[in-house]
Amino acid sequence: RGAGLDALDALAPGPELVAALDGISPDTLTGDDLAAYVRACARLTNHGTARLLAGMHHLGRAQDGRTDRRPGLDEYSDDEVAVALGWSRSMASRKLGLADDLAVRLPAVGRALWEGWLDEPKATRFCEWTRDLCDDHARHVAQVLLPEAPGIPVGELIRRIEQTAAAIDPDWAARREARAAKNARVVPRG
Repeated sequence: RGAGLDALDALAPGPELVAALDGISPDTLTGDDLAAYVRACARLTNHGTARLLAGMHHLGRAQDGRTDRRPGLDEYSDDEVAVALGWSRSMASRKLGLADDLAVRLPAVGRALWEGWLDEPKATRFCEWTRDLCDDHARHVAQVLLPEAPGIPVGELIRRIEQTAAAIDPDWAARREARAAKNARVVPRG
């Protein structure tokens, strides 16, 4: 392995990792060194996503000219984020919902994204697929599956969330199907 690349996997997202990556040209890397470089870039991206979502969560609860925040989001929160980022209201609503879930309902998933070892698609699936569980059960599912989540594909994570959720709440699947039917969406039964 190349000089310094052994240490990339140990570096947390932050200035030291940015500096290390800035000094490396991926076109000079092969094999394990290139994989370590890509993993480090992914950790930075995940951390950046967590930072953006945290900032959006603050913006969605901000009060004009004050640093204290409203306790929750309101009907104008989506608009604030949409205007700030040039997004549609629906895009802002989806991302702000994710930000709120990660800050309030599933903080362990939010920390994993912040630490860089979990990506946004998997964090999103934790939030989406535990929505019909009570908060304690949703947190339990996250606690059980977070350690293995980074190493499995999203589809497998969803399958394991379904299994874990159904094991602790046998009525979960029925509630999920009922909500999907109400929203005129089809959710395949797993």
